[in-house]
Amino acid sequence: MALPYFAMSCFKLSVTLCKEIHSAVARFWWKTKNERQGIHWVSWEKLMQLKKEEGLGFRELRCFNLALLAKIRCRILHNLKSLLARVAT
Repeated sequence: MALPYFAMSCFKLSVTLCKEIHSAVARFWWKTKNERQGIHWVSWEKLMQLKKEEGLGFRELRCFNLALLAKIRCRILHNLKSLLARVAT
């Protein structure tokens, strides 16, 4: 899933938006061209598995968004002299 990770690291996504993105990805993988019910060649659990476990490495968007936000917060708290910390405070 090519998502704007920079935007996800700066803004908290709503639960509704995460569900809409999840639905769009599911439609992409499981629908046919003429929008009829497609065949589920791969389960969602398989898509979510790590690549080293022969999955596609998809992530739970809500959890990934929160992890990116926590990473930025941690950087700000541990490096108060950085430009990011000076702008944020």
